[in-house]
Amino acid sequence: MHTFQIRLKYIKGKIKKWNREEFVSIQKEKEKLQTRMEGIQQQIREGGRSEELVEEEGRVNNQIEERIKQE
Repeated sequence: MHTFQIRLKYIKGKIKKWNREEFVSIQKEKEKLQTRMEGIQQQIREGGRSEELVEEEGRVNNQIEERIKQE
């Protein structure tokens, strides 16, 4: 194998590893945020809307949208 091909194979392996690690992390973060969003919405249903909950809901929603873009 040529040196160039060996380097490409090495880089390919590194990129695959990075991709797996990075996107699994993004997916897990998104799942945590979605769980948090469900909790906020449950609190709103049970206790009514408060300014604090609405603000938190907005922040979490923005974070979820950001993770979706990253995916």
